[in-house]
Amino acid sequence: MVERLWPLLLCLASARYDKPPCLEGETLASLSGRSLCVTDCGPEVAHEACPYERPQGTFAKPKCLLVPAPTGDPTHPDMRKQFCALECRSDSYCPKGAKCTLIDALNERDPWGEVNPVARNYPHLISDDELRGVCTFRTKTGKGVKAAATLELKFSKTVTLEILRERGIKPPPDWRHSDL
Repeated sequence: MVERLWPLLLCLASARYDKPPCLEGETLASLSGRSLCVTDCGPEVAHEACPYERPQGTFAKPKCLLVPAPTGDPTHPDMRKQFCALECRSDSYCPKGAKCTLIDALNERDPWGEVNPVARNYPHLISDDELRGVCTFRTKTGKGVKAAATLELKFSKTVTLEILRERGIKPPPDWRHSDL
């Protein structure tokens, strides 16, 4: 009897998008210096296709909204991948111990030098309530902690476009949306 219940108990004990270590089929990633477990999705996959199982008590919903940060060869096939994560608007949407890491609304350029149209319109045309984020966890550091290889991610420009369109704002002409 216990043998038949074991897969069910294991499933209840862990869920996708939870605190690392990640489950099989997930990738350990980082966003703004924080950790998260993500799953692959693609431009042809709607957010409804992201795996839906999530930690108990989580209000955030899985959505395809992250892409690799442009730190390597831009022609590498992995640079065209997209990833599912838990979309949030505040910490209360996230699993226990997680924080909602919001899209950057303060810096005119992102860390890779690309124009940030959200910052150009914040806080005058875009309010805090309209910003989106993903649930992330504090990255473990310190003595005796083995550094795991993580994939550095950033928000897809699709997320930025959705925020702008909700407010009726057109992106600036010099803004390229290469990950669309």
